[in-house]
Amino acid sequence: MVRRKNARLVNGVLLLNKDQGMTSNRALQRVRGIYHARKAGHTGSLDPLATGLLPVCFGEATKYSRYLLQADKSYRAQIVLGETTDTADAEGQIQQVRDAAHIDLDRVTEVLGRFRGAIEQVPPMFSALKRDGKPLYKLARQGIVLEREARDVTIHSLELVGFEVGSRALLDIDVTCSKGTYIRSLALDIGDALGVGGHICQLHRTQVDKFSIEEAHSLAELQSIRDQAEEGDWQALEPYLLPIECLLDHLPRLVLNSETQEHILRGREVLIGDVLDDADWPSGLVRLIGSTGFIGVGELSESGTLRAKRMLTEEQHKI
Repeated sequence: MVRRKNARLVNGVLLLNKDQGMTSNRALQRVRGIYHARKAGHTGSLDPLATGLLPVCFGEATKYSRYLLQADKSYRAQIVLGETTDTADAEGQIQQVRDAAHIDLDRVTEVLGRFRGAIEQVPPMFSALKRDGKPLYKLARQGIVLEREARDVTIHSLELVGFEVGSRALLDIDVTCSKGTYIRSLALDIGDALGVGGHICQLHRTQVDKFSIEEAHSLAELQSIRDQAEEGDWQALEPYLLPIECLLDHLPRLVLNSETQEHILRGREVLIGDVLDDADWPSGLVRLIGSTGFIGVGELSESGTLRAKRMLTEEQHKI
């Protein structure tokens, strides 16, 4: 782990392609070490079994990471039909085995249709959700199983991309879903609906909001670049960082003049008429653009004022 007193101030967003067998936190610490960064956080855990897109926010970008935590996500998943495990994935202990050879394509297609749109889903025991301050997965490892309330999630799309018939059938699906969706629970529920049970054996995250796995970089790639760079030369790694503003493309962009920028940075409210030619702008959050570029998020009130909401502590948006 990077010692904070020796670490660099790094600001920006890295799209990481996480390796299998590694926790999201371990991947985060590895990439933080490669960049020798003072502060970093990820935007939604992937199980150790899972691979794929894990956006990492450095420095000031961590202030805005919640926007990706709330974003829709897409996955390619492979489900084993005919076997259930205690973790609902291939890392768990097999609990029950049933013959899935009678399941045909028509039956699979019909069942998948039930899971599109708004559904209720019970989170797995092996999850980071907490009960009385304790993660559920720690309780599950002690053999403790608690009742969990079903949660509302949305499956925006669920497409069949492969089906291998057999007593241990394999089902490949592409899923785009809302925040809070557990693909392991989805696999378990699909298996139950087919009457044979199921669990995830492969899981690959392909999309987070607008960001695609095709834009992501592996730890091996980043480490290789770092190893080839001269000591103290960080320029080679900078092109892999996206600007903080990329997290906020969904917000309207408001350009401030120097006087308004000064007032906002000092925490003062500004009348909307002093900033905008069009006073009909809707109230809500906006990206604030100053003389140096993105400087933070502001809020337009219904009463006609603009105030700072979440500002950068540094004027530079990437170092």
